[in-house]
Amino acid sequence: MINITPKSLADWTIAGDEKDLRQEFVKDRRTFLKAYWSDRSPAQVLTLYVMIPIVVITIIASIIFGFFTKALILLLTFLVYFMRSQKTMEKYHDLFEGNEVSLMIESTGLYYVMPVSGGSFNIPLVHSSWKEVRRAHIYVDHAIIYTGRRSSCSMYFMRTDNPKVLEKTIRSYWKMALFPEEAEKFVRSYSNEDKAAMKEFVERKYGTITSYWSEKNPEYVKTDIALIPADGKRNYHTLCTIGCGTLRMGVPLKLQQEDRVPDRVELMIHLPSGWKTDNESLGGQVYGWPVGLLGQTASVVEDPDDWYGWGQTLGIEEGLAPDNFQGILFLCPLPEVDKYTRVTLPSGKSVAFLQIFPLTKEDMEHVEELKQNISNDPNFVEKVLENRI
Repeated sequence: MINITPKSLADWTIAGDEKDLRQEFVKDRRTFLKAYWSDRSPAQVLTLYVMIPIVVITIIASIIFGFFTKALILLLTFLVYFMRSQKTMEKYHDLFEGNEVSLMIESTGLYYVMPVSGGSFNIPLVHSSWKEVRRAHIYVDHAIIYTGRRSSCSMYFMRTDNPKVLEKTIRSYWKMALFPEEAEKFVRSYSNEDKAAMKEFVERKYGTITSYWSEKNPEYVKTDIALIPADGKRNYHTLCTIGCGTLRMGVPLKLQQEDRVPDRVELMIHLPSGWKTDNESLGGQVYGWPVGLLGQTASVVEDPDDWYGWGQTLGIEEGLAPDNFQGILFLCPLPEVDKYTRVTLPSGKSVAFLQIFPLTKEDMEHVEELKQNISNDPNFVEKVLENRI
């Protein structure tokens, strides 16, 4: 067994290539219950070692002195406590296993997630930050991470077929939370598998990617931009981020669970079919401002303390867009501007897509009316695209 505690992190070196992991819940009920009863903290072990002898001695003494009823009550109380704990953990296991709950281990914390809508995407059930973690025990085929009493979940159980990778990820992410200076050199990004799956989905859903710009010196999250030119089906060009969804936004759990608001997004901006999309033009000021606007918006969306969704607005930083634009409106990409489209990546990350729609000063003053027009007419955005941008 590998025991990880805060003290053991002092000499750990963060490699910088760590990726988020998705671990399945412990499927076998026996393994789960055995782990629950045997994997105790020193304080819990001491409590059991003290409590059990006291109970046994008290029962024996009660019998010797003729207090049979008290002895029976004490014995039954002890058995009821044990059986209730056993039944509670059995229900806990069956509920999680029956709903295909899995554990996401990410740089921002631990998340139990569950598939919804026929398994098309995952939503988080509970979350604990790394600062709430107290210890982690890793075995050959399973592991348990314990958190403090104030955390929303006291224990995170998981299966594992690669204890070494799991240990590396836990140690690195935990150390980054406890020693923020260690996290400065760590850049979050999709794994190669996730990036390939994202590109494949974007091409299947929105069109062929013909150009791809990779961020050269990312500071926090590696966000690249792909170009999908207009074709016979789409009378508009599209710029799309690849990597923005690496991190979760700070969407409240209640909104995710009840309203299905996504907490990971990739961003898009649609451009008129006559827009110049060669490298030189998109690198210039006249035709290149949508690239800068997309990148700047991505950096805002990547803030884990904030979040954005359909229908919300955001002001534009001066100099990022032509003077007639004062802000942006978040919509879903064409053609379904009022319906979230999501993809679940191999790592278990469920990512939605948002379109950023530039707003004039007049739009900002009548944004509710604008949203109503968009909701009433699915083609509204495409109709005004030529004259707006």
